[in-house]
Amino acid sequence: MAAEADRVAPLMGQGTQASLRRLARIVSRPIQPTSAYSERGGFKPGIIPQDLSADFGGHELTLHGEQVAALATALTEIQQELCVEHLDKSELEAAMWRFTCNCYLERERLNRSSKAIKSDVRRFWHYVARPLRSYRFAFELKHLSVEPGNVVSGPDFSLYRLDGELATQWAMQRVPELMQDDMRDASVIEVTELGGAVKPALERARSRAKERLNLIRVATLHSRFTYDEERSYSIGSWYLVLDQSQDRAPLWGARFKQARTWEVAGTNRESLEAGIRELSSGFDGRMASDLAARLERAVHWMGNSILQESDDDKVMFLFIALESLLKAPSDNFSATTCAIRWVLLKMAVNDDGYVLCPQDIVHLYEARSTLVHGYGTRVLDTKRPKLLRMVVEDVMETFIAYTDKNPNVGSFDDLVSQIQQVDGLEKVEGFVNRVDPDSEYRSTKTLLRRLVQMKAAFGELS
Repeated sequence: MAAEADRVAPLMGQGTQASLRRLARIVSRPIQPTSAYSERGGFKPGIIPQDLSADFGGHELTLHGEQVAALATALTEIQQELCVEHLDKSELEAAMWRFTCNCYLERERLNRSSKAIKSDVRRFWHYVARPLRSYRFAFELKHLSVEPGNVVSGPDFSLYRLDGELATQWAMQRVPELMQDDMRDASVIEVTELGGAVKPALERARSRAKERLNLIRVATLHSRFTYDEERSYSIGSWYLVLDQSQDRAPLWGARFKQARTWEVAGTNRESLEAGIRELSSGFDGRMASDLAARLERAVHWMGNSILQESDDDKVMFLFIALESLLKAPSDNFSATTCAIRWVLLKMAVNDDGYVLCPQDIVHLYEARSTLVHGYGTRVLDTKRPKLLRMVVEDVMETFIAYTDKNPNVGSFDDLVSQIQQVDGLEKVEGFVNRVDPDSEYRSTKTLLRRLVQMKAAFGELS
């Protein structure tokens, strides 16, 4: 068992090691939580597993403040590790809670020895981690045909036609007849992916395969006789999987993401008619032309975001829609400007139903900057694009509600001058401080600095 632990443990990332050791140190040291200490980090109650202790198993353990934050950080770090992706979220959270309870029960031993903490972290890693496997994936291609018998190789992918020896290698005779019919002589793109489980490895492989199709599109730009219409190839529905770590027959699967017909009837019709009525003021001449143009641009970009496959593309289009409604070309500091104006608009129409707090808008903008400046891709988890869309939808509804309530607003500058007053900015400042009273987040400090600048501008004008 020790030898296996040594084999698995090196796969743990440095960030995960550090966060687990920090969690063990914080939970195992003596504390006397005060009310203020608890308020800063909150508290998390739970039950100590029965098998961990004959005396305390089944008893409640409540984490406070820094302990809660350390557990959240460690959980975030370990969720990025490929070696634990065979566990679902609830299983990993249960394992982390078990580790935390064990650190608490062993606090006298751990509090005196960093060596003991390192040993317990290694033991925990051996408990949850699984050696990585190497998977080969072959994805069906649409609108791209490779010459039979040829293999086109890239840095980490290959293109070929699934016939002859290659079809035999993938054991095509063992897959369902429907798939055989669709993939017989089909062109595929093959990529290899490391992972702890097939499903998450499949998602990464699919994303990489799509990116390699982009590489192929760019690689053909020098060809004078290749037209853009010929570069519309894409990943099809069928795929094959081969686990190279085990001597098993290939697996197969399919993902059908075809457009579905939306029936304009019943509740669908009622919902559509209500939405059209809400948006109509920007298209029937009631709204000032400058504001109507902004709303039309926002609708354009939000609608196009829905059609995008990639979360990165969805996010970029949604941010354009957001700035169409909240930002002028002369405005600097897009993140804080949009976050503050969103709150000002909400206050102006007496709406306190916020989708996110202003700090979250700033965090989203930080991820956007990573995309815009080319520092990374897939920088947001799958929930964030949905939340951002809800924010843009909320801003759009509030924007329309304000202009309906104030028909005298003749331009975007008029709208900003009406809502962006000192008393409103002070209310936003109070809201920001209520969300994060100790300014623990960098986004809070950024927002407060921007609010000071906005209020100072009124002094310069007077």
